[in-house]
Amino acid sequence: MGIAAYHQRGKVAFEKNRWKLSGGGVMPAYMRIFGQESIGRPEIDAENDVRTLTKFFAKTMDENSIPEIKPILVFTSDEVELEAGDSPIAAMKLKQLKEFLRQGAKSRVLTMQQIAKISELFETS
Repeated sequence: MGIAAYHQRGKVAFEKNRWKLSGGGVMPAYMRIFGQESIGRPEIDAENDVRTLTKFFAKTMDENSIPEIKPILVFTSDEVELEAGDSPIAAMKLKQLKEFLRQGAKSRVLTMQQIAKISELFETS
């Protein structure tokens, strides 16, 4: 699972195949113009991260033993109003992440060999 974190304020919505950031008053609007990064295309960034991680695993693991990697967008600000709509990847507030991971763990099980190999790869990197 690949997690991409964003600290955006205001309303974040996935509409017409794009993430849009709006609302929040005068100060957040000022910050969007001059300080806060735009949200960009996080689904594309996340898919690129998944490909990079898959290539990393492929260097030392059998293709059949590489686990499925799914990206998640996590918004860390308490001041975000999130409307993920029909987003191609999961998007949630930080407070929802723990429950999402618990639910996903029930259906996606890694073998002990996969866990050991992945741990070994990250220890040596």
